[in-house]
Amino acid sequence: MSIAINEDGSAGSIANKATGLTAIDDFAFTVNGDVVAAQDYVSEVSIVYQDGSHTTVLTSSDGLSNPTSIAVAGSTVYIPSAAYFTLVDPNLMIAHLYDQRENPN
Repeated sequence: MSIAINEDGSAGSIANKATGLTAIDDFAFTVNGDVVAAQDYVSEVSIVYQDGSHTTVLTSSDGLSNPTSIAVAGSTVYIPSAAYFTLVDPNLMIAHLYDQRENPN
């Protein structure tokens, strides 16, 4: 979603940029302007590209459990896996970004 800023500084129209994402608790921008989104109660992390397409890159099968925030530093992503539903192994996951559209394997 984006909100335009009018010339007088007030909020303008709202535009949906991506759909189909659930429970986004936090997000961070990459150096390319894409968004990394932590989806809390579904235990997923997705990359949302500038064109609105998105792909899920981490799930509970990767050990992710209730990501509550996210931080991006260069190509490194830090994801606190809170585990507040399961109460098993809360941890800090560290992942590295690459563009899956360019290298799907």
